[in-house]
Amino acid sequence: MKMGKMRFGYKFIHRMVFYALKLAFGVKVYGDDNVPREGKLVIVSNHISEMDPPLLGSTIPREVYYAAKVGLFRGWLGKIITYLNGVPVRRSGSDKEAIKTLVKVLREDHAVLIFPEGTRSLDPNGMEAKAGVGMIALMAEADLLPVRVMGTHLWKKNFFRPGSMTVQFGHRISLQEMLDSSADRKEAYRKIADEIMRQVQELAKELPEKD
Repeated sequence: MKMGKMRFGYKFIHRMVFYALKLAFGVKVYGDDNVPREGKLVIVSNHISEMDPPLLGSTIPREVYYAAKVGLFRGWLGKIITYLNGVPVRRSGSDKEAIKTLVKVLREDHAVLIFPEGTRSLDPNGMEAKAGVGMIALMAEADLLPVRVMGTHLWKKNFFRPGSMTVQFGHRISLQEMLDSSADRKEAYRKIADEIMRQVQELAKELPEKD
């Protein structure tokens, strides 16, 4: 896997977590070549388990920023999450400060990982995506990339079962392809959120057969 630019400590944790998950669950990764190694990018994923953030964080081949609930930023765990580019966000309402931070890092040509459903869901058709992902992408003028995780909700039952977890990266989607020139900004936020979530769901149909 060709890696993008990473800080030494970030890369060490990235590789350590990946190999631990690979050993424990035989993680399969598809389409990681689709991930641009540089430039601003909003990476959008479904969310089915607490294992999703470490799995995606260790399989995305570049440094990423991501939102994490504010309660996690305590003690030694909070220091690790902060080092790994976690951005504290409140669960209730719209956290303007978190949105502002994510837009800022995107404008600095970083990548941001977002779970637009806002909470974990096992519904194969997904929940409605929150419009915030569209707002962030539009404010930063960033392209988007869908990714789908599978099998993480069964991690307690699947130790040492090869291929029990999979990550499927889709193709980069131009922000302009999602916009309707006749829509106002709020409509544009919703259109982007709905379309990128549809693209995430479609990835399930493209997953290669297990070898």
